Amino acid sequence: MLAVAIVGAGAVTPMFASAQTSSSDSLVQGGLTLPRSHQYQAYDSAAARYENVRVESVPDRVSKKQMVYDRTAKLWVYHPSKGGLNPMYSATAAAPSATQGAWQRVHGKVQSVSGNTVTFKADDGRTLNVDASQVSAEIRGALTPDEGVTLIGFAGSDATKFRARYIQQDSSDPSHGGTAAAQPPASSTASPSALPGAVDEKAWQRIHGTVNSLSGTTLTLKADDGRNLNVDVKEVGEGIRQSLTTGEKVTVIGFYRGDQNNVAARYVQKDSSNK
Repeated sequence: MLAVAIVGAGAVTPMFASAQTSSSDSLVQGGLTLPRSHQYQAYDSAAARYENVRVESVPDRVSKKQMVYDRTAKLWVYHPSKGGLNPMYSATAAAPSATQGAWQRVHGKVQSVSGNTVTFKADDGRTLNVDASQVSAEIRGALTPDEGVTLIGFAGSDATKFRARYIQQDSSDPSHGGTAAAQPPASSTASPSALPGAVDEKAWQRIHGTVNSLSGTTLTLKADDGRNLNVDVKEVGEGIRQSLTTGEKVTVIGFYRGDQNNVAARYVQKDSSNK
């Protein structure tokens, strides 16, 4: 989860009121299905900050291609560089019915993957047959047997079935021992400038450090662990890139590319916006 500055947002009148249906659990509006109990935030790229918004305003914001984050589920509802609308929130993904219940998060281990079906052993002992057809092919292809993951989606037609909308790998989830952080594993004794081994280019990384320089879309960063990183920031908002200054403390959020000294950034969070 990003550490960000949050401000309150005023009420926004939905554009799709005439097409709105609702239930006690979800708002179905403007082609979206949104759990009402979740906290949503809109991202202002120019100011590099988030603001809390009402669930009723989200369809209007998405129609205008504004970035919206589901803080409860820790997922983007809409982000232009992540494929646009997250299919998890599409009304065509079928809102949870009374028998299915609300969104669920289930942690466990992958047993096997066959096409769109994942066999999964939950921490509570259940073995689930998971329909992962609405999970991206990239994530499905990255899953391996005995890997710890969290399923996000709906219960299936019986206790042995689950319909996944997203699968979070433990390797990119610090709450389950992931190493997506600024520091290498505690057991590592390698020099910060030459961390060993292959990198997982699909796992999110959060790396804190100091801006050394910025030239075009390439940022050089002195990480807190001593590494000198080359950071590709072409997918970071232009307003944020232009506001970066030498000596400024920031957190780079993105993916390793090739090794642990090269990063493709998706966001750059300035320490000044955390105050």
